[in-house]
Amino acid sequence: EAGVAAPRAVDAGYYSTPTSDPTHATGQAECEASYYCVGGERFPCPAGRIGTHTKRTSSLCSAACPAGYACAEGAPAPVACGSDKVYCPLGGGPTSSGTPLPVDDGFYTTGGSSTTRTGQAACEPGFYCSDGVKS
Repeated sequence: EAGVAAPRAVDAGYYSTPTSDPTHATGQAECEASYYCVGGERFPCPAGRIGTHTKRTSSLCSAACPAGYACAEGAPAPVACGSDKVYCPLGGGPTSSGTPLPVDDGFYTTGGSSTTRTGQAACEPGFYCSDGVKS
């Protein structure tokens, strides 16, 4: 049809606009921090990952969530794990849930400070462990 421009691919690191009807997109927008953009679509960075930069094109986003911190899906910044009762391994650990993991019974939390624990260890004989604290 005369006067109608041919469709143009969305640039890497951008998403189609408006997002309400991607089949009739008229423009593109830069992928914001905490998101990654692929094929003209925008997705939140997954739990356990952090997106500190714009124009990301991979679900790996910028980096793994640092140990001692939790990163929920699409979180703009890591949040301190919380207390001795929970821990946050690098990248959220095996579950990558983005939420702190509770310390197991008979274990205490290790690493970091009382609000940024990074792991857990079994309570040694002769010690008492409760709520993530060894005494």
